[in-house]
Amino acid sequence: MTIQVLLTEPDYVGQLYPMSETSAAWELRLGMFSILERWQTSVPDVVCTVTSHRHDVLESFEERVQVAPFAPFPTLSVLGNVLLAPAVMRQMIDVCRNSARSVVFLIDDSPIAAWIPHPAVSTTALAAAMEQPDAADIVLIEGYVVTRLWQAFDVMPTVIGWDAELLPRRHSFSDQPNVVVDERHGPVLFGDNVHVEPFTTLIGPLAIGNGTQIKSHSRISSSTIGPTCKIAGEIEDSIFHGFANKQHDGFVGHSWIGSWVNLGAGTTTSDQIGRA
Repeated sequence: MTIQVLLTEPDYVGQLYPMSETSAAWELRLGMFSILERWQTSVPDVVCTVTSHRHDVLESFEERVQVAPFAPFPTLSVLGNVLLAPAVMRQMIDVCRNSARSVVFLIDDSPIAAWIPHPAVSTTALAAAMEQPDAADIVLIEGYVVTRLWQAFDVMPTVIGWDAELLPRRHSFSDQPNVVVDERHGPVLFGDNVHVEPFTTLIGPLAIGNGTQIKSHSRISSSTIGPTCKIAGEIEDSIFHGFANKQHDGFVGHSWIGSWVNLGAGTTTSDQIGRA
């Protein structure tokens, strides 16, 4: 049986500002993957697709990323702002495969996903099923519903730990002197074709995406660095969504940096307020 996973956006997606201005909820990048990519990687035997009531955001996403169109398969509809461990995703798919009845999945009594086992299904029917959990079987699961962007920072160490179980551990910088990889407090994960220059310190939990360059004398800790970024200076407790550029000195801390952002020399961000 082919199962379709449909990621949707909640009505309150605007609370994920500023990310929501340019991106869909399932594009939230934490660890090595976006939410959509983690579904595709964790359960590769299902068909993943997306939908949104924000048609402009959906059209923009579909221009950038190729996903399967919605099809009349038995469908598991999941809120796109929910972070789930790969093991929980697989548990949900197993429940769906073995259930001939509709199922609603809850996190802390809140519906976050609905399974409709009938092939002739619409996105409207899926939304209605999630809003009427009393008409379906109930399954409680563990996960994180991100309703505000700052909540992603709280769960980032946990999510990077999930990804460490999904990906092979690899780092070898024998050709670069004085690169320190400190995993005492969490894993340091590298995508493909990551280039790290000499005299750099990388402190886990930390995820660095495909094709990213880390410039010499950088110090990066407790962060997510997306794909194809150029990073220098000091980074702490931050998320770079991908294709971002910070090639100069300066401190970026406790910050979310969107795609294609360019930070000039000496840029500094911090949530600390000086006191006289």
